[in-house]
Amino acid sequence: MSFFFRGFLLSQKRISYCFFFLLFLVFPFSLVSAPLKFTPELKDCQLFIEDEEGVHPKYPFVINAYTIIPSDALLRVIYVKPQMDLLSGNPQTAEGEGGEKGGLAAAASRSTPALESEGAFHTDSPEEKEMKMIHQTVWKTGLAFCQAFDFLDADDLRIIFQEKDKKSFKDEPISFPEGMILAQIDSKVFVVALEVGGKGYEYGMKSGDQILAINDIGINGGLSDFLSIYRKEKFGLTGAKNSIRFLVARQGESNPVVVSIPLPPSLQGSILDEPFVTEPVKKRK
Repeated sequence: MSFFFRGFLLSQKRISYCFFFLLFLVFPFSLVSAPLKFTPELKDCQLFIEDEEGVHPKYPFVINAYTIIPSDALLRVIYVKPQMDLLSGNPQTAEGEGGEKGGLAAAASRSTPALESEGAFHTDSPEEKEMKMIHQTVWKTGLAFCQAFDFLDADDLRIIFQEKDKKSFKDEPISFPEGMILAQIDSKVFVVALEVGGKGYEYGMKSGDQILAINDIGINGGLSDFLSIYRKEKFGLTGAKNSIRFLVARQGESNPVVVSIPLPPSLQGSILDEPFVTEPVKKRK
């Protein structure tokens, strides 16, 4: 094969790589986004309860590494934030042919009073209109929250909830730690469900597991203590680590079980994390 022909093939490969890289940057959501699936299914977990106000969690539960939703909070809606059209710069909403709204926008339109009174959104973009409808929406059944995970894309999935005796509501991203839905039951931390394909699911966590410790640090204060230790052990500068270990009490097992979940390469420790000077280890006599 001649030098010039090899150079031509190499340049073609580079062009192909650049094309797919740019395609990923332009269409990141459509390429990798998919609804979440859980085991067991959320409708079988009895995670949500209903009353005259609406839907509440049956137990306090974690939605990301920083946020716990208390059991007396009012859950309003789960949604995916409307995305901007990256090619044209124009905002896009979930609309079908003929301008009919679909997906969450349609649900919001059915769930809330008509908001588009004359002049109400005179200066708002379509994205802003949809966000206003989302913020006005309050789902009344627990099944709606369970089904939201079956139909909404996982990327940038968010939940709006209102804590008791507070007028304002919170809008938080949903990113379950290691793909685990964790609830506090009798001041203990339990795995309620697992994302199919998530790290917890892949490396052996099971629904019903009670988490006793993280990296040999005992959990004594419920979900707040769990998240504090979890963040420190996963993201903090606590020495070289390649994995995070969960000690769990499991039904049917007489002794606690250790589940080790590897950390992403960007979070794994290296030789630079180790102290440069260490005390000599004394041999046991």
